[in-house]
Amino acid sequence: VASNNSASATTTVLPAADLSVVVAPDSEDISTNFRDIFTITLEVYNYGPSIAYNVVLTETVQEPSPEPSKFEFYPLLSTPGCTRVTGQAVVTCDLGTVAPTGGTPILVEIALLVSTKDVYVHAAEIGASTADPGPNPNTDSGILRVQ
Repeated sequence: VASNNSASATTTVLPAADLSVVVAPDSEDISTNFRDIFTITLEVYNYGPSIAYNVVLTETVQEPSPEPSKFEFYPLLSTPGCTRVTGQAVVTCDLGTVAPTGGTPILVEIALLVSTKDVYVHAAEIGASTADPGPNPNTDSGILRVQ
């Protein structure tokens, strides 16, 4: 019958972004002197296919965690949108909307000072309100040696 040779279907396609954070090679193993300001550089990628919304990057100095009073953050030397979490050795960076980067990183720099001599792990994590089912890592870490 010619009148029923058609069909239709409604499909909802949800946006998805494949975010990734990588500790830049120059920040994988940082050695700094006691009470010197240093910079951690992180590379943020969105491999797409969609725009990522409400992107937040978190950088934590941990293992062993320095006393919060021994941890200083320098916002004027850091990427705009980065702030310290009060009372913690944690910095969050509100990156807002991140379009697919096509393999080119967005560099995020965080200037810190840790006034306790020790060896620390610094860890970065990225997240967004956009779904991220992709295979690329949302976390990375490096070593910080305060001498």
